[in-house]
Amino acid sequence: MRQADVDVLDRVRALSRTLSHRMVLLSLGQDDVNVFAEGLRDLGLDLSDTGQALLDRVAEIDATDGVPTGRQPERVVEVSSLLTTLAERFQHETSDRAMFGEDSIQEGATSG
Repeated sequence: MRQADVDVLDRVRALSRTLSHRMVLLSLGQDDVNVFAEGLRDLGLDLSDTGQALLDRVAEIDATDGVPTGRQPERVVEVSSLLTTLAERFQHETSDRAMFGEDSIQEGATSG
């Protein structure tokens, strides 16, 4: 995990630690409209800022093809191999169904 990931997750953790206390304070402060509005505003800004930090990090990840810089070729080979394996399994499964029919495949699966 890169430092940028650690930083953004730390922000989420820090916000998470305060949420239940803030919710209690907001519930108790509903009688004073100004205090309640300020509490909502503060919580909303913190949620918005943290959410934007998450979205900014996602944009950085997307800009590097979803993997940390320097690993693209290795990751491309890994994903390509996985997709090839899945495609072969799918092709084998669909050719069995075409050849034997759905009912015979299910009977074979339950009798074996």
